[in-house]
Amino acid sequence: MNNQLVSVARVVMAIYDDIDQAVAVFQKESGLACPKFCGRCCDSQKVEATILECLPLALALFEAGEGEATLDAIERMPPEEKRCLFYDGQHEARQSWGCGRYETRPLICRMFGFAGNPDRLGRPRLALCRVMKNSLPLGEGDEYRLASARMPVFHEAALRLAALHPVYGARLLPINLAFREALLKVAALRYLDAMQEQSENVSSQAA
Repeated sequence: MNNQLVSVARVVMAIYDDIDQAVAVFQKESGLACPKFCGRCCDSQKVEATILECLPLALALFEAGEGEATLDAIERMPPEEKRCLFYDGQHEARQSWGCGRYETRPLICRMFGFAGNPDRLGRPRLALCRVMKNSLPLGEGDEYRLASARMPVFHEAALRLAALHPVYGARLLPINLAFREALLKVAALRYLDAMQEQSENVSSQAA
């Protein structure tokens, strides 16, 4: 497999690890937590990601022999269905969380409900999750009260990723389209690797 692609994916996962640690610290500090087995943020037609964010997942799927099947599943999805392919809509009945690919989930899936951005005056403002807001004793102004210097910031995390690849890391796409594009890029590089290996084998046999 293309070494540069694998290296970039590893850096993406390292950034994800940093984000996960920051989110865990903020959760402990703020007292915020997702309601048990909630998946309302996943049950959305509006989740977006970049190709770069989906690269670790695409590599993992091909390594597990599931890349082509996942591409086929995305192609078969009805055009009106824009929810994440890996979201299990029956998870609450099974008393489980809804993400089928938690370890390699994209950026927004890691930060939603536990991050924010500065407002127009530069004050840190938490992007409160509606479900948490309704299930916890949260009220007016808590998006500022709960925000702190240790609150993860969406645009800072996005810029760290975008800096790795100005094309694949900058443009947001509907989640399944981002998965598809990442899978296609991995598939193309795997094909080129196979062609190169075949050519080298032929050359060695002819020598």
